[in-house]
Amino acid sequence: MGLICIQPGWTPIDLADAKQHLRVDSNADDTLIEAYINGAASHIEQTRSLSLTTAIYELRLDAFPKTGVIRLPIVPTVSVSDISYYDADGNLQSLDDSLYIVGNLGNDHSMTVITAAVGTMFPQTQTRIESVVVTFMAGYATDEYGAAEIPPDLRAAILLYVGSLYENREAQGDRTITELPMGFEQLISVRGITRV
Repeated sequence: MGLICIQPGWTPIDLADAKQHLRVDSNADDTLIEAYINGAASHIEQTRSLSLTTAIYELRLDAFPKTGVIRLPIVPTVSVSDISYYDADGNLQSLDDSLYIVGNLGNDHSMTVITAAVGTMFPQTQTRIESVVVTFMAGYATDEYGAAEIPPDLRAAILLYVGSLYENREAQGDRTITELPMGFEQLISVRGITRV
């Protein structure tokens, strides 16, 4: 199984918002602050298996799962645009969307699964690497101006992380920064899928 982001999103926190949070008026550190925003967002996305801004992903599988359930590894899912596969004869096919169902599981709909439609089964695939490709869109904000759609707890976590990185950017003797800012884990713990 492989997951590839084929069309990434954008920066989830505006530079001006981060600078206001940091109480920075100068433009001298803009590049550094943007790097911290991207680093904080990337950390959250990777540790919680979520996409802060809408991006397009491909989930590549060696076959349709024997369980009949495809679990999308990134949340929140916006849509599934295509499921393509190599049939038993090696021909590339697109699975008709009437042959599968996309559903959300969990009390907070934090997991998206795809199953074969009632009375059907996923087709047989050719034995090969990445014989099935699921293309889907995931993320909170739907356009570059939709940062307000990102849940407030995740926005606060990014700003908290950026503040910690900015405040502790210089090495201070033998002191090293190894912990995330206080409250960071609590802010992100209720979102996404925990990686084990």
